[in-house]
Amino acid sequence: MFKTNRSKSGMKEVLLWGLIAEFAVDLIWAIVYYWNFSYVNHGIGAIYGLIIWPIFLAAAGIIATVKSKKNN
Repeated sequence: MFKTNRSKSGMKEVLLWGLIAEFAVDLIWAIVYYWNFSYVNHGIGAIYGLIIWPIFLAAAGIIATVKSKKNN
């Protein structure tokens, strides 16, 4: 975490944006892998769906840091 995220409000921002990112990724995974209410096996191509998780978490961290800097 960056220095701006070490305050109480900064930690709340990081937690909030982390939860938003987790919810978004879980929603995307549910749509991709369970779109017809049963599991759809995409084979080895399904690994590309896992790549969105660290990307969304990194984006959430960047957003939280930018928002914390604006608040300080």
